Amino acid sequence: MRAVADQIIAIELANLRAKNRMKEIKDKKKKKKEKKKKEKEPKGKKLAENRDPREFLMELTEAGIAKKLAPAQLSDFLGGFSKLGSVQQQQQEMMIDPSMGHIRQVKISIISSL
Repeated sequence: MRAVADQIIAIELANLRAKNRMKEIKDKKKKKKEKKKKEKEPKGKKLAENRDPREFLMELTEAGIAKKLAPAQLSDFLGGFSKLGSVQQQQQEMMIDPSMGHIRQVKISIISSL
């Protein structure tokens, strides 16, 4: 009886070792495949390599993707501060759009610092 049990255990060990060898072979093949892969460049990299961003902006405006905005005055930003927006921003993780009062305040601080 013991001899039969020893044979069964020996067969199971052989099967396990064979499975481990197969896994090792597959892992080696995957590593080789990963090493062979080259990094792909972004699609527009060759077109954008030595160009000025202003040229891109001109092309985008000609294509109608970007629009040229008319100059604005500080008096155009009508409205006050959104106190409810600051409360919402503290309660939520996402950013709330700034109010016109906030935009006006930032613009004035930037202009006064120049």
